[in-house]
Amino acid sequence: MASHTGNKWFKKDTGNVISRHLRETSLERQRLLCNLGRVIRDARKQLKMTQEELAEAAEINPKYLGEVELGRSNPSVGLLFQISKALQLELADLFLVSQTRPGIDITLYKTLMELLRILEEPEMEKLKRFVKMIVD
Repeated sequence: MASHTGNKWFKKDTGNVISRHLRETSLERQRLLCNLGRVIRDARKQLKMTQEELAEAAEINPKYLGEVELGRSNPSVGLLFQISKALQLELADLFLVSQTRPGIDITLYKTLMELLRILEEPEMEKLKRFVKMIVD
């Protein structure tokens, strides 16, 4: 059996796989940061807040908020929590909305999520069937 350590093909192939994985991960990370920034900016604008007003409410630097909104910064979970509270959103909603289509009405999304959170299981099943009828 050939040793993997002496096999040039194995080293080259492994390097390519790792390199490709790192590039894909980096692109996914950048896409997530841009989407999060878009959601924060859209929510802020829908609340008719300036960057300075949101930064003050979230107790962060306005310039840093600008970098977050542009997807140029990787904010901590704690910072995202502060921003979400200042936007009157749940932290999870920032991530959920960031995975939807651009331009979603954050206020409408927030209202729907609040309603969904109070539904019991039977009502959720009815709603699921109703939405499925609309979509199909």
